[in-house]
Amino acid sequence: MALLEAKDYDNLPTEPIEKWLQLRDTIEKRLANYYDQQTADFVFDAKVEYTETLNALSTELGLGVIIDSSYGNIDEDFPSIKAQVAATAARWNIRARNAPYNGILVVSEPVKERIEVEIERLKKAIRDSDLEAEKKEMALNKLDELIADLAKKSIAYSDLMKTLAFVAMGLGGTTAFLADAPDAIATIMQVIGLQQEASEKHQSLIEGFNNPPVPQLPAPPKLLVAPTET
Repeated sequence: MALLEAKDYDNLPTEPIEKWLQLRDTIEKRLANYYDQQTADFVFDAKVEYTETLNALSTELGLGVIIDSSYGNIDEDFPSIKAQVAATAARWNIRARNAPYNGILVVSEPVKERIEVEIERLKKAIRDSDLEAEKKEMALNKLDELIADLAKKSIAYSDLMKTLAFVAMGLGGTTAFLADAPDAIATIMQVIGLQQEASEKHQSLIEGFNNPPVPQLPAPPKLLVAPTET
C-alpha cells in the first residue's frame, strides 16, 4: 500500500502550501482505492497512512501539525480527521490561489451537475448530524445559496471555499458525522480545480465565458444520496 509514490514528489510547485495541496489531492485519489464496500469504510492501514502522511508533509514543509495526533480510535475518529484535512485544504486554497475572472468562475453543465450531487450529500450529512438547529439552518442556507449560484452557471470562488470550510469545521466535531461529508467536500474542491485549470488553458477568455470548457471529472460517488427537500 502506498498513498504516495516517489514519482509524486517530482515537479512539485515551489510554495509549501501549493506542494501540500497537490500531494494531498494525490493522496485523496489513491485513498478511494482502499474503500471496502462490505464494511462501507476505508481499510485500517490506509486510514493510518493517510493521517500520518499528511501530518508529516505539513510538518516537513513548515506548515505545522494539521491533525491532532492524539486520536484514540482511528476507526471512530477518521471522519473527523478527514473533515480537519478538508477544512485545512479549503483555507489554504483560499490563500494560495487567485480566483480567475475577478473571482467568478464560469462552470460547464457537467461540473454544475456534479457539484449539485455532492452538495446534496453534504446537506444529508448536516441533517443527520447532531449540530444545533441554528447551526444546521445556517449551513443548509449557505449550501442553498451555492446551488442558486450554480443555476447561473457561475461561482464566486472565495465564497465557495468559505462555505466548504464552514461546513467541514462545523460537521467535524459532531458525533453523527458521516464519511460522505469530507468526501463530498474533497470532490467539490477537486471538480472546481479541474474546471479552473481547464478554463485557464482555454485559448480565448471571451470564448471561455460563453462556452466554458468541460474538464475530465472524477468518477461519481459509489453511493449517491437522493436529493431531499429542506
